[in-house]
Amino acid sequence: MILKKLFFIIFTTKIIFKKPKKTKILLFDKITEDFFLESKIKYKYKILDTRLETINFWIFIKTLSNFKFSFKYYCIFYIQACNPKLLITTADNVALFYQLKKYFKDTKFISIQNGYRFRYQRNFKNFSKLVKEGHDLSSDFIFLFGKSIANFYKKFLKFKPVISGSYRNNCVKISKKNMIKNGILYISGWRKKKSWFDPVLEKQIVSSIAKFCSKKKIKLYILPLSKNKGTKYSENISEEYEFFKKSLNSTKFRFLNKIKSSDTYRIIDRFNLITFIDSTLGYESISRGKKIVSFSVRKCENSKLENFGFPEFKKKRGFFFTTERSEKEFSRILNNTWSISKGEWKRKYLKKLNKIMVYNSQNKKILNTINKILGK
Repeated sequence: MILKKLFFIIFTTKIIFKKPKKTKILLFDKITEDFFLESKIKYKYKILDTRLETINFWIFIKTLSNFKFSFKYYCIFYIQACNPKLLITTADNVALFYQLKKYFKDTKFISIQNGYRFRYQRNFKNFSKLVKEGHDLSSDFIFLFGKSIANFYKKFLKFKPVISGSYRNNCVKISKKNMIKNGILYISGWRKKKSWFDPVLEKQIVSSIAKFCSKKKIKLYILPLSKNKGTKYSENISEEYEFFKKSLNSTKFRFLNKIKSSDTYRIIDRFNLITFIDSTLGYESISRGKKIVSFSVRKCENSKLENFGFPEFKKKRGFFFTTERSEKEFSRILNNTWSISKGEWKRKYLKKLNKIMVYNSQNKKILNTINKILGK
């Protein structure tokens, strides 16, 4: 295992020979840069690469010379060199970030939830194990999708929760224009290289939706994972389309195009009913005022089912969701949600659903906190 990691570093990691410069904002993990780019934040920042995209030669030598042979201490020495006022991550499920806070009392730590979290995901096992071993896991702030997940995170981490929703979702203004009233949108669960993707399950679900649409004379629209052009998913768009075309045989459907991430939210806004398995986008659509149907029938790696709406919803089936894999059950939740008026939906379910996901326009809560820390 050690040799494998060593070869990975030698052949894939870029060595940086310039010493890290001081900065007010340091990003923990390069994926955090997406938040700054999508939110159009103009502050300057540096990045601490945590996936070995780069290794700083001088920090690496300092780590070895202090007889510290772990990536944790590499991060500690890197942060010391940058001396930031603020360390930010959107890798909210990475335990290492929360282990670092105790070493930097004068640096504010901010974690921003990046995706929907489920009970049986590996990160919660890691958190639990570290807490049992006596590790202090903490952050000054964690910005979370909803109140429910904040309460669950408190079992493992010390932090001040701020309920701010999904930062990507918040970047796109909610629109009520160009509505497609006689259509149902299905968020594709197709993946090319993920071990958990079950093509038989995907086909069963989309076929059930198609049958319901045919019966009710409703148009079926599919929102793909793949973007039409200009992204790393470009080469998969044809393959994804062919999967659904083959799955639905002669059934008509509209396969939608998107070029950038923000297009997905504009597409969501055009439909009253959004259907999905366990997509973060499906949960984000709640905060955009949409009726939803969740086919919560995908099993995780340990063959356990992830219920809809963890940890707020504990039942295996409800008015608009189910963990039972049958066409009859799928038809039930589709019929329930299609038939209910938007007003009744809001009265009966919105308060509880808002504990899972909220909307905070233009990420004002996060930006106000950053400005306050930096004295802006």
